[in-house]
Amino acid sequence: IRTLQTEPQLLTGLETLRKDWQTGRLIHGDVRLANLLVKTQQAEGESSSPAQVTLIDFEHCGFGDCRWDVGSVFGGLLCSWVLSAPIDGRQDPGNFLDIAKFPLSGVQAASRLFWRGYRRNRFSDSPRLVDCVQFAGVRIIHTAFERAAETQEIDNHNAALLQLGANLIVSPSDAALELLGIDEMEPTK
Repeated sequence: IRTLQTEPQLLTGLETLRKDWQTGRLIHGDVRLANLLVKTQQAEGESSSPAQVTLIDFEHCGFGDCRWDVGSVFGGLLCSWVLSAPIDGRQDPGNFLDIAKFPLSGVQAASRLFWRGYRRNRFSDSPRLVDCVQFAGVRIIHTAFERAAETQEIDNHNAALLQLGANLIVSPSDAALELLGIDEMEPTK
């Protein structure tokens, strides 16, 4: 925590998110991959259709900021990428793209698909992508702290998650394009 507190841009970003928190929407509050059921198989006689995704476990449901739920989806995908890389101190961090079992290209494809679907099914009041990316950063930092509480240490994965989360909060436009593969200027199709 002390290390994070020494980063003024990060602290400013976190304070802005706190001040801008909105409570006007019903949100799930705990969107993560473990709370998604995906049905990909069709029953006999059904026509081929896209996968069905069902959100489960609504115990944290309440009024809050929809950007948190959207950011949690992005954060969960990015956490899967980082946690699937064998970060053992012997690998160059620049090689994460090549050594992760869940590649960044998969994160980007899933992120684009999710964002386009979310925007297509929202009214004109859709949140800005950069705000959602910043909330993804908060979710990733939260995940690192959850993991550290379980292990009582900041391992290499947690250090990578903390850095990634901070980067998303400080540079959300760059992160949207480079990490999520989403061009915020691209029109919704």
